[in-house]
Amino acid sequence: MTDPTPAVPTPAEAQAQGIQAATPAQQPVASPSIPQTDTGAGSVPQAAVPAAAQPQSAPTKPDGLPDTFWDKDKGSIKGEDLKKHFDAEAARGDTPAEAKDYKTTLPEGFKAPEGAELPAGYEFNEADPFLQAFRKIAKDTGMSQKQFSAALSVEATRAGFVQSQLRARDAALGENAQTRLGDLATWMDASFDQKTSGQLKAVLYSPEVVKAFESMKKSLTSQGVGSFNASGREAPEANDGKPAEWGKMSNVDKRTWFIQQQREGARARH
Repeated sequence: MTDPTPAVPTPAEAQAQGIQAATPAQQPVASPSIPQTDTGAGSVPQAAVPAAAQPQSAPTKPDGLPDTFWDKDKGSIKGEDLKKHFDAEAARGDTPAEAKDYKTTLPEGFKAPEGAELPAGYEFNEADPFLQAFRKIAKDTGMSQKQFSAALSVEATRAGFVQSQLRARDAALGENAQTRLGDLATWMDASFDQKTSGQLKAVLYSPEVVKAFESMKKSLTSQGVGSFNASGREAPEANDGKPAEWGKMSNVDKRTWFIQQQREGARARH
């Protein structure tokens, strides 16, 4: 009796007979990183879809904040500008009530630059018109005492450089520097009106200028115009050929007259 179950051909027999060997159905492999959803037999697994992100509202300007301190493009507060505003408000609390109440004090810890050292006990001249004008400007512009003192430090530095220059001048003139300066001051006071004399004395900042005025003084006082002493100009001696209006002539006219006399004398000798 024969077996009714058909024999399963071997792969070689199947190849010889042109029959495709059956292969196990391939099952889909789930990705370990994507969760799979079982939707039933024969369905294709689908990746889980995340819920849609919730929209966020744009930043809004805090209540009470001025528009000038809010950056619309960035949606944020202008922190640096706001800090400057608060600092300025705090400084205004230090503003004197009257212009005359501004104190001529320098900032705490102020130190002049090298070469601009102030002499010990230096003080601002309260009668200085510049200081009076500056006080008024400070009050009109709402300047605080702290700001006023900071501005004065600039003037103090300038004054320090001037003092340094004067010390260098005196050192170059030698031990008798003050005596030489005093002699020039006396001559200027005796030769010019008070305003002009004051302006001339104010330019004696360097040894070169002092020596130039000393040379001028010597030249003018050695041409018969009259010598100088502590009390002023001495009267010239006898007329000896001088013009009749000699006493009314200015120093410049007298000097010019002597130069003309010298030139005429030189021409007469040749």
